[in-house]
Amino acid sequence: MSGNTKVILKGMNFMPFDWKLDIDNQNDTFCNWGELGKTHAAVISSTEAECVSPANTMHLEYASLNLTLNNQNYTQDDIRFLYYNPPKILNAEPLLGPVRGGTEVNLWGAQFEKNRNITCVFGGIESKAYWKTEQHLQCPAPEVEEPQTVELVVQYENDRFKSEILNYTYFANPELFPDPLSPSCGPVSGYTRIKVRGKNFIEFGFGSAKCIFNNSIYMNATVVDDGTIICDSP
Repeated sequence: MSGNTKVILKGMNFMPFDWKLDIDNQNDTFCNWGELGKTHAAVISSTEAECVSPANTMHLEYASLNLTLNNQNYTQDDIRFLYYNPPKILNAEPLLGPVRGGTEVNLWGAQFEKNRNITCVFGGIESKAYWKTEQHLQCPAPEVEEPQTVELVVQYENDRFKSEILNYTYFANPELFPDPLSPSCGPVSGYTRIKVRGKNFIEFGFGSAKCIFNNSIYMNATVVDDGTIICDSP
């Protein structure tokens, strides 16, 4: 819909004056897009010309495209040029994860078309997008070699148009030392203050770090430094 798509027209007799070199019709060569007006066209050869689509401010489903070599007499083929909106991102979370990848990133936006093979691209690495609704996608972050911040966009396969750019941050994989807990036991009443030792612990804000007990109980944790986390038992 925003226009600026380069379109190649194929046909015949696009250079009818090649036998008469003193005729220059470049300034009179246009593509006519019907209700959307006209844009300049450039003849490449006797069988090819190119022009750029205008912005579809009228929100038409398609435009009828014709060519003129004299800014007056147009072809009458009415080639249908289809307009659409590329996917749009409004929000996404989380926008960070470990370098080993696998983080499920939820994206909310618009124009997520189910049957158009939509893809998330993390810093040039493609990841299959799982369609939930026209406003919701889910993409697993791919693995990268080192911590970094990359551009995250959404686009349809083989389409040069893409969504807005978000920044996704990769951090080093957190690791636990052998026997990392102190103390390693406590009463069933819970609330034992536990110190967890390891490396690559990063503070990303309140509530971002959790201690997970039995793969099901999440307790808020405090990152003391890059090697220490403190949390309470449930």
